Amino acid sequence: MKQVKRVGVLIFSVALIGMFCAFTMKADIGLGPYDANTKLFSELTMIQIGTVSIVANSICVFIQLVILKKEFTIFHLGQIPVSLLLGVVINFTYYTVLGPLVISSYVGNFLLFLVGIIGCSFSVGMVMVLDIITMALEGACMAVTKKTGIKFHVVRQLVDVVCVIFVVSMCLLCGIDMIIREGTIISALIFGPSMGIFMKFQKRVFRKLDLLKD
Repeated sequence: MKQVKRVGVLIFSVALIGMFCAFTMKADIGLGPYDANTKLFSELTMIQIGTVSIVANSICVFIQLVILKKEFTIFHLGQIPVSLLLGVVINFTYYTVLGPLVISSYVGNFLLFLVGIIGCSFSVGMVMVLDIITMALEGACMAVTKKTGIKFHVVRQLVDVVCVIFVVSMCLLCGIDMIIREGTIISALIFGPSMGIFMKFQKRVFRKLDLLKD
């Protein structure tokens, strides 16, 4: 029964991540490096953003399979349904819920972005505290860390740097509106710290609700 509750909260948390992620995309004032790549490929291919996200995260799971081989377990495979749910919620929120919404002022877009990034940090914090599954990108970085010995934060930061360089280059080459903007910097400044604050509170609440791993 406890595990069922934990999985239910995980599903709810991932759905929240997808919803708030769509908020930041709709605000259009810049995205985190990985999400910026998702939006870039969406604009280049005309495929919906959430669908591109599903493909990108599935590639991250495949990378783990190639690197880990026999060490690849059902724990890693669980990232696939999580990625599917995330992509579906992004598509629904971005195109169906927010699609008709027109925000004419920068302040409005900024506030939408702020709600989105804080909401994302809260939701990702829930997933981290539950400790049932790892998000696909982080899972791929952890696999690289395990096999190379390079510290996780170094690998993760390197991925962000490569993503930023690639997105900026493609936007300039293809004449696409710049996706790396002030929102990217804001995200880098407040996402981690706010998630840390949320996780302290979430651990206490989840412990009382008997949702933490044994």
